[in-house]
Amino acid sequence: MFPVYGKSLSTILGGDARRAATCLVMATILFSTGWRIAFADEADGVVDMVRGSEISIKPEFHFLPSVGDKIKICVQIPEVGEAVIGTAVITRIDDARVHARMEKATGKVQPGQIVRFLAAATSAPPAPPAPPSQQRVLVVTSPTAKVMSGTNVAGQARGGQRLSFTKQNGDWYLVEFQQSGRAIRGWVHANDVRVEAASDAPAAGVVAIKGWGTLVDPAGGATAVENNGAVELRVPGVYRDLWPEGSVNAPRMLQPIKGDFAIQVKITSPVNVTGLKLAPDGPANARFPYRAAVLMIWHDANNFVRLERASSVSKPHRWGYQTIEQGKVGVFHVGIVRPDAASYLRLRRKQGAISAWYRQDGDREWTMMEVHRLDLPDEVQVGVSLVNTTSDPFTVRFEDFTVE
Repeated sequence: MFPVYGKSLSTILGGDARRAATCLVMATILFSTGWRIAFADEADGVVDMVRGSEISIKPEFHFLPSVGDKIKICVQIPEVGEAVIGTAVITRIDDARVHARMEKATGKVQPGQIVRFLAAATSAPPAPPAPPSQQRVLVVTSPTAKVMSGTNVAGQARGGQRLSFTKQNGDWYLVEFQQSGRAIRGWVHANDVRVEAASDAPAAGVVAIKGWGTLVDPAGGATAVENNGAVELRVPGVYRDLWPEGSVNAPRMLQPIKGDFAIQVKITSPVNVTGLKLAPDGPANARFPYRAAVLMIWHDANNFVRLERASSVSKPHRWGYQTIEQGKVGVFHVGIVRPDAASYLRLRRKQGAISAWYRQDGDREWTMMEVHRLDLPDEVQVGVSLVNTTSDPFTVRFEDFTVE
């Protein structure tokens, strides 16, 4: 297991003047030797054994390099700072040490010297994620789990989240997932996760339902089941939202479409948060329990439209309409619905203008809520989703989905 000491880079290098001098000395050395060393996210270690061209390193930061990564060995020059005296390539990693082979040296490498781990800037680019058939799954057991990239925190996974991992190195697992519209890739520690048992894992392959589309589940844990032509979309009692200022990790059933279109769906499921508590794995700005059954137009996590039958603490029976443009809420409307009547949601795009419509059983006509021009590409995706910010499981039954 790799130790965590917490010594900061600024402590090692000193003040601004020392950092400036260090950069000057290192630049001079690099220029005079002709070495090409690219600086990237770095992590520190200390040489603790030298045997010919082989060295071992005691890591001093919360990180995990990979075999094949390059490192540089540095010495401290009084009143100046660090100077590079050699480079090496990582050959092996065990539970307590990183082992490397020297490539070049302009001075004597010995125990106690500082090591800088150069991230992928000097190594081969990261391998693409393994296909689903080769991926294994972790379940986050801590309230949050840091995802490390070098010494940096690339992101955080939430308690209960399922993560595919494609590589294991000691107590560390390499994962990749989407968070708030961006890809997170890095290492999580075994203390924060467990490997999902085979009996827990969902059936292999993509979940696709004719007429409804394909299940997209960024955070994991959702299920989609066809039932007499309807689709039942379910999430456990975890935080799943479509709010760019918090999380855009809700599951959705989507299919591609081009040009002008109209989509419609019927919702008969109860959508209510009365007596429910906020899920503990939500973002820091999560404010209150909320649930919604959503009809949507989707381009990406920063640009989409959601029309929904929803429930909040202040309005337990409501509909809502929101447009997300460039990561911000553009249009936002809410209204009251009758809790004992099925709801019908409709979205239409015509010549770039999006119109939203709503009606319930017993209504003679549709009510148009909004017409709004949204800058979306010709090809987008359409379908259904759900939002659950409560600690209880939530299932929505969607019926009569049509695309015109």
